[in-house]
This record gives sequence, structure tokens and C-alpha cells, in this order.
Amino acid sequence: EQRTLSTRGAPVGDGGRGASLTVGDTAPPQLVERAFDSAIGVIRRQEVHGVSASCPRDVPGRRHVRRAQVAAVINNGDMSRWSVADAPSLSGRTALVTGATSGLGLETAVALASRGARVLVAGRDAGRTDAAVARASGAAAEGGSAEPLALDLASLASVRAAVDEVRARLDALDVLVNNAGIMAPPFATTEDGFETQIGTNHLGHFALTAGLMPLLLAADAPRVVNVSSAAHRMGSLQPDDLHYEN
Repeated sequence: EQRTLSTRGAPVGDGGRGASLTVGDTAPPQLVERAFDSAIGVIRRQEVHGVSASCPRDVPGRRHVRRAQVAAVINNGDMSRWSVADAPSLSGRTALVTGATSGLGLETAVALASRGARVLVAGRDAGRTDAAVARASGAAAEGGSAEPLALDLASLASVRAAVDEVRARLDALDVLVNNAGIMAPPFATTEDGFETQIGTNHLGHFALTAGLMPLLLAADAPRVVNVSSAAHRMGSLQPDDLHYEN
């Protein structure tokens, strides 16, 4: 019996060789790959809503997925036709974006404000944070806004101060986007003694998320988005030596 899971035209079904994720009957392979890279949060074999899923064998660069929610809107297999204008109104919702002074973080803050959200723009440099706030505010739709939040994820004291500040400003937090990150810095440690990249990218965000959890749970439909990259495919984790001391 065929099992299916449909997500805006992307059914997951069991074709006899194990369940396969297909994106549109006529979508070329490169669009399927793009949909995978955009929509799948965790790579390698797991389950999507209880259905074991993998990309069809005839698609280059097959991926196995594990307990991942399809996060992107797939319009007949063509991601190129989706834009921020297709996102629903976020009026009345509040979001916090880390690393929001440049790159994906800045664009995320601008996009959320443009859909009517109140956006807390988190950054460690006051000047760059203010510039990002100005840009997001300029793009804000009616009801949308942007405001700065001082946050240095390499410092647990800064994380605690930011959590206290957010708790003072908000009764609930709808969206937390853990986007900030550094890549391959020279070896150093944070003021708390953690290796810099582990301390900033992982432990700082963990502490931030934990501290904001009461506000997230107070929202009607809270969401935490952890931004990652393809770098995990090239490296490995050494749990016995997280801080590269040996």
C-alpha cells in the first residue's frame, strides 16, 4: 500500500523500494536538488513524519533525510518562483534574529519586518546593529518594526543580559532565528573558556534558546530556526575534546 505525505506538491510515497521524495512530476533534477537543499534541515537517513524518505535514485547527489520538516514552500517543484511576497502576514508576531547585521541574518530580519513582524535585530557591534535596524525599519510593512538588541554569543554574561532585556520587553516570542556564526577562526577561547567556534555557534545559542524558552512557550505557535551549512559534511565532532585542547 502506498503511503504519501504531501507538502505543497511534494509527496512522499512508498514506491516499493522504500519511500521516495519527489518534487513535481516534470521537475528537472537540478530543481529537485535545489528543493532538497532548501527544504531539508538535517541530512542523512531519518524519517519525515514516520515515513522513511530518500531522494529518487535517478536524481544526482541523492540525499537521505531524517525527521526533518520541509521548511520551504515548493511551487510545482520550482523554488525560483518563490519570493518573500509569498510569505504570509506576520503582523502581531515578534521575531529575534541573531547575527542580523549582515548576510542571511540581515536579509532574514528585513524579510520578517517586511511581512509585518516586530524584529529584534541582535548583534555585538552597536554601529552595525543600528545600520541593520535602519534597513529593516525602512522595509517594514504596516505594523512591522525593527529594534536593536546587544548580544555577543561568545560571552555567556552577554547572553544572560540579552535574555533579561528580551524578557523585559516581551511577553512572548514567536520566532527565534539562531543564525549567527563564525567559521574557522584562529584557535582562541571565549571569556568562559570555550573554544571560540563551539562557544559562539553552539553553546551561546543553546544558552540563548534555553533562556528564552519561557517566552517561546508563551507564544501560540513558536518556532526556533537553527541555521546551519554544508560544512558538517566535511568535518566530524570529537565529543571528548570539544574545545580542541588535545
